[in-house]
Amino acid sequence: MSPNRPTHASALQLLHAHRHLSVAARDRALALYAHRHAGTEHLASLLDELRAHGHGRTCLHMAEAATHTPTVTRLLRDPAPALRRAALGALKHVPVPDEALEPVLEDAPTDLRRAFYHALFLGRRTALADRLLPRVRAGHGDPD
Repeated sequence: MSPNRPTHASALQLLHAHRHLSVAARDRALALYAHRHAGTEHLASLLDELRAHGHGRTCLHMAEAATHTPTVTRLLRDPAPALRRAALGALKHVPVPDEALEPVLEDAPTDLRRAFYHALFLGRRTALADRLLPRVRAGHGDPD
């Protein structure tokens, strides 16, 4: 069997197959599965299905393991602020382009904006920070 051959037809089937494992073991198994299938259409559709079925954190975990930039980018704009904030943490490992990060601030509440600034700082994205500074000052004032 090819190492990239899908072993689970759907995201729910994948989750069901690993339900008996501890949280840590399940996380490792899902990350390994994502890593093995990185760059495949199977993984992309699996990640979409996970998110659609309310498994956003699992989706993010697997996207980070596979460095799946499109999924992390989408999760940065998710309606759930907690998931958006968690997706900011993935920026350490997933190469999301600056242009995809700029819209994160459009409707972000204060705590998410501050987490965003912190992610920019940690990622040393000074060019993006410099570009956003006038917009942030105009929209939220100097304290931001």
